[in-house]
Amino acid sequence: MRAAATTILSGGLAVEIAEGGPGDAGPVAEFMLGLSLDSRHDRFFSIPSTEALHAEVRSELTTPGNLSLIARTPEGRIVGHGLAAPLAGGGAELAFAIADDVQHHGLGTTLLNGLVSAMRARGVRRFEATMLSENLPMRAVFAGAGFTLVAGSGSIEAVLELAD
Repeated sequence: MRAAATTILSGGLAVEIAEGGPGDAGPVAEFMLGLSLDSRHDRFFSIPSTEALHAEVRSELTTPGNLSLIARTPEGRIVGHGLAAPLAGGGAELAFAIADDVQHHGLGTTLLNGLVSAMRARGVRRFEATMLSENLPMRAVFAGAGFTLVAGSGSIEAVLELAD
């Protein structure tokens, strides 16, 4: 793990946020397997098998150009994961998973800010995310960060264009 930054979420929970790498694939996959079925469905738009989830996370953490941020409690428990994956044309797609017992305390916003800041330093100016229409908490996170939300068929597209 790279150097971690500690932040305090609403409710007083301290978390350390650090960049993830290939060695984190197993622990991040196990974190995601520990999420409720609803939270996994919100993240993957399905309930992937254990093998498929491990393969997806391994790909996310080993694909060149991807940026993964992992939030851990001081005891080392993973409570959040954020991903920025480069898109053709120079943008980045964002995705998040937050532990069920930590949701609604600002961790999604914290990870979003960290990803946008780090990717902006890499020259990325356009950010996109797709979420299920019923995922109201993530809609609020993206709207609160200034993303434009566009309704699709069962999903919402969030887009943010930053000036140079």
